[in-house]
Amino acid sequence: MGFNWKSVLGTIVPTIGTVVGKLLGVSNDDCALLYQFKNQDDTSCEASIVKKDGKIILWNRSENENGVITLSLPKVGTLEPQTFTLKQGQSIELDSLFRDCANHDSTKLMISASNNEEAIQKGVDNASEQFHICAAASDVCTDGNTPVRLGSYLTVVCSREKAIFTSANHQIIHISVANFQGRNDQKIKLMDIPAAPQNSGTVVEVKFPSEFPEGTVLDIDVEVEMGGLTNIMEAQKSWCNIRGLNPDEITQLKSIPVIH
Repeated sequence: MGFNWKSVLGTIVPTIGTVVGKLLGVSNDDCALLYQFKNQDDTSCEASIVKKDGKIILWNRSENENGVITLSLPKVGTLEPQTFTLKQGQSIELDSLFRDCANHDSTKLMISASNNEEAIQKGVDNASEQFHICAAASDVCTDGNTPVRLGSYLTVVCSREKAIFTSANHQIIHISVANFQGRNDQKIKLMDIPAAPQNSGTVVEVKFPSEFPEGTVLDIDVEVEMGGLTNIMEAQKSWCNIRGLNPDEITQLKSIPVIH
């Protein structure tokens, strides 16, 4: 059974410069930015970016245990694109990464959320393994040969006629939204594109309704329904320090003033 659309709560796309500027602009005091996601069934998720003791932390503040948030960064300078996925109550310190990226104010900082509580309660197959991500890449050439990463889970190869998304060792369920923009302001938006199995992962072929001109480079952003949450959480342990917070730490973070 496919992904339950009601579990997708949304995506917020600020910029790194905006976020860091707000947090660092409040003198040396601890402060937090709060991103709230809610759907028509009153299911919710909350993501918080907190400055505490001079460090910047991303925290999944969701009350519901099935709330999952992701944060994606495209390639910035020499830094490779990355995606972090956090379950309820988990956090990751992003201080050095954010400060490295702070001078790239136009760089998207994509925060998305999903909550499969309803699907889990209804017994939908593998509902607890499904989650929602967003990812982006810039200056993607359309030679049909050059692979470009979008976050940690996706790779795309573009020609003038189509884009092929793959996810090695991970499962794409479907791409819910895909936006392509060329330098000549030609834009293409496609929705609800299913995936097909391929070796150890999945592939999505997106055929453009019209060809892009020769030599086009593309800016791409996508929202994707993924599977295999348990495997992704396990794989993250080898390259980033995501950890669960204890009750005292959560109480401390909740006490930090939220700014707007």
